[in-house]
Amino acid sequence: GGGLLARLGAASEQSAQLREWLDQAHAAHVAADPAWARSGGRALSVAPLLAAQTMVQEELLHRLARGASVGRLSLTRDALRRVRAQLARSGQEWVLELSGGWLLRRTGATVSIAGAEASVAELAVGEAGVRLRHPAELAVRAGVARG
Repeated sequence: GGGLLARLGAASEQSAQLREWLDQAHAAHVAADPAWARSGGRALSVAPLLAAQTMVQEELLHRLARGASVGRLSLTRDALRRVRAQLARSGQEWVLELSGGWLLRRTGATVSIAGAEASVAELAVGEAGVRLRHPAELAVRAGVARG
């Protein structure tokens, strides 16, 4: 009885502390990121993003997606891992399709979120909610992606 409740209470307290730390890390990161300021919260600079701790990277990407989509897009943990892997390995220009027709686009030193209404034909986004597309392929397609 009491031991389990004590552990649950401690876990809850740790969770609140972790949330506070992530909030502070996010605020500090975006305050120092010129891409965030220039884009009105719709883009991040890639180099500082990749230099951040894994949990902070995921928090930044999650909040970028939520903010840019006005709360309509939420990245799963698997999608966040795939986005982080794509950022770490890929070149200067690519587009990643996210669920609901949203696009994560890397252009040079920035990564941004945009709606895909005029960019992508109808297609089934994979179970992980992420599909890589080459920009040239996107240019010849029209329509709306669906998740």
